[in-house]
Amino acid sequence: MKILLATGRMAEGVVRKYSAGCDVHVADVDVAAFITHRHLKNLDLTDYDLVLVPGLAKGRWKELEREKG
Repeated sequence: MKILLATGRMAEGVVRKYSAGCDVHVADVDVAAFITHRHLKNLDLTDYDLVLVPGLAKGRWKELEREKG
């Protein structure tokens, strides 16, 4: 299973340290909770089985899921 973890710049080091073989995407925001679906919209997500975003991140995640399949 291929997993992508989305995070912000401030948490990048910790997320990479504990990512355990997952790919990490660092969005163009300092705080991970400020990630929205727009930060992932231009990524090629076709190879990923699961994309994890921070629990407090806001966005139209169902819309992104429909667009990316």
